[in-house]
Amino acid sequence: MLTCIDLLKIACFFKFITMVYLMMKSLFLKTVLLGSIPIMGFSVDMTSSNVSQKTSEQYNLKKDLILQLYQIGAVKTGEFKLKSGQISPIYFDLRVIISYPKVLQAVADSLAALAKDTGYDFICGVPYTAMPIATAISLKTSKPLVMVRKESKDHGTKKMVEGVFQSGDHCIVIEDVVTTGGSVIDTVNTLGKEGLVVEDVFVLIDRKQGGRANIENKGCKLHSVFTSVEIIETLYDAGAIDFEATERFKDYLKKNSVEL
Repeated sequence: MLTCIDLLKIACFFKFITMVYLMMKSLFLKTVLLGSIPIMGFSVDMTSSNVSQKTSEQYNLKKDLILQLYQIGAVKTGEFKLKSGQISPIYFDLRVIISYPKVLQAVADSLAALAKDTGYDFICGVPYTAMPIATAISLKTSKPLVMVRKESKDHGTKKMVEGVFQSGDHCIVIEDVVTTGGSVIDTVNTLGKEGLVVEDVFVLIDRKQGGRANIENKGCKLHSVFTSVEIIETLYDAGAIDFEATERFKDYLKKNSVEL
C-alpha cells in the first residue's frame, strides 16, 4: 500500500521528467529555427556545425585533388629510382600537370591558400617543375616572381636570379615534392646570395623522408598541402590501391629517411 509520502515522491518525479522534456524540446526548437543554443550567456553554433562543415569541405577538396593527381598519372605506384638513389614503391611526377590546366590551377590554389597569411614580396619556384606552379600562384595573387637558374649563363648579365627586386625583400619558395629537401636548399641559398630573405617554403607533397628537418635546419619553415602518407591512405580509401601497396609504402618510409 502506497503512503501519501510515496505518492508525493512519484508526483514530484514525473513533474521533474516533464520539466526536462519541455526544456529539451525548447532547446531543440531553438536549434532548428535559430541555429544556435544559448549556454551561460554564449551562443553555441549548432547548424550542422559550421566548423565541422568547413573542415569537411577542406577534406573533400584535398581528397578530390589527390584523386585528380592519381587519374592524370602524377601519382604512380611500382618501383622507381629517386634522385637520392632510393628505390621507392611510389613516385610523384608533377611534371604532367602542365598538360592539365585545371589540375595545375587547383594545385596553385591549394598552395596560395596555404601561404595567404604569410607576408612576402616575391614568389620563386624551384626549377623546373615548380616554376609553372609558382607562375599560376603569381597570376592568382598578383605577387611578382623571381626565377632562379640552375646554372649561370656565360653571356649577357650572367645572373643566377632573374627579376626586379631589392636586397632585403622577402621571397617564398614553391616546390612540388620534397624528399631530402636538397633542391629547395640550393634555391634558398642562391636567393640568399642575391640578398633575398627566405623564411617560408611551400610544397604540395612532403614525402616525410627527412626533408622537413633538413630545410628547417637551414632556418626555413616548411608548409605542406599533403604528406605522402595522406595521399596513400586517401587512394586506399577510394579503392585506387590495395592494402598491400599501402603497407609496402609505410614500411618503406620507416626504413628510408635521408638527412643531408
